[in-house]
Amino acid sequence: MPDWHAWHESYDDPGSLLSERLAVVRAHLSDALAGTAAGEVRLRSLCAGQGHDVLGVLPDHSRRDDVAAVLVEADSRNVSAACLRAHASGLSRVEVRQADAGLVASYADKLPVDVLLLCAPRLAAALPAEPLFTFLPS
Repeated sequence: MPDWHAWHESYDDPGSLLSERLAVVRAHLSDALAGTAAGEVRLRSLCAGQGHDVLGVLPDHSRRDDVAAVLVEADSRNVSAACLRAHASGLSRVEVRQADAGLVASYADKLPVDVLLLCAPRLAAALPAEPLFTFLPS
């Protein structure tokens, strides 16, 4: 099994493909949050890793207090890192769950959603971010 905690180290290198892709993902996420209707925004991130995408956007986003986020991640070290970052950013409406995101039971109690992020870490370095985003009408 890959070391998913170590896999995230590439995000620290601003010249890495993962770091460049993360910037695109964050921009799309910020736009998606800004485009949701007024009121609570139910955000779910499956295979969330350390939450670099969500936790990199929410602290400074104008919809920060509207977002109720659940991040689902299997790796305990990544869950710990995401929990620490969410707490340090004062994001009290972010819940990080250690669970298998491939099982709907891991997040079924938090459906439906307004914004959904799905990650396939093995493909993340190979795929461009642009075509992976689809916005569906409410």
